[in-house]
Amino acid sequence: MVDPPFSVEVETPEGAVPVIRVEGELDFLTSPRLRAALREVFGDHPGDCIVDLTATAFMDSIGMSVLIQAAQRLRASNGTLEVRPSAEVRKVLDVAGVSSLFRYAAS
Repeated sequence: MVDPPFSVEVETPEGAVPVIRVEGELDFLTSPRLRAALREVFGDHPGDCIVDLTATAFMDSIGMSVLIQAAQRLRASNGTLEVRPSAEVRKVLDVAGVSSLFRYAAS
């Protein structure tokens, strides 16, 4: 069985909020790559961060946990995690009851 394609790209425009774009399925196998990207962004650019999940077709509880931990870390330093979810990811966040932890940015 072949794993579906997955990618995490970090964009840090000069003077703007960093954007992490996630494409593919965010699960227990792939979430460490998102966690590593978030750590890199937090170390280089303290403050707000946007995670673009519009190309993420699936997210499990481990992927959701990575987002929750990132939101809590940013909140502790007066930052905000903005999420651009796909319809599938938004449904997972809503059903889990954690939607209020994030600010939602327009895609």
